[in-house]
Amino acid sequence: MGATEVTPMSRLLYAMLQQTSPKGINWNDVAKHPILSQEISNGHCARLRYYHFHKKMQNLRLQKPTPARVTKGKKDKVCRFCTCRGKSCNGGTPCLECIKLNSYCCYPQTGGTVDVYIPLRKQKKIG
Repeated sequence: MGATEVTPMSRLLYAMLQQTSPKGINWNDVAKHPILSQEISNGHCARLRYYHFHKKMQNLRLQKPTPARVTKGKKDKVCRFCTCRGKSCNGGTPCLECIKLNSYCCYPQTGGTVDVYIPLRKQKKIG
């Protein structure tokens, strides 16, 4: 059993230990018990190991399962012309900028120029 692994047997032993009082346990006898794979140096260390184990088991009981991650879809790229108008590309004929970005555009392309739909006094030819 690894340091971070909680097995069904450790859960059973923890449930059994919950029925006794830690104050009534002779920790020096626990530290020297022959069933241990490695002898614990003294009773104080045995008691500390118990309290660390107790804390770990309490945290496992109180933890909520982590929610599944939700993957978000890729956001469509928007060319600078569409950004200027505050719109996203709507799948019309792509402008040159949107072709470079491999995106869709709301601006029609005519003869190498792109008509940007802005009021007449501000209309430009880009391209």
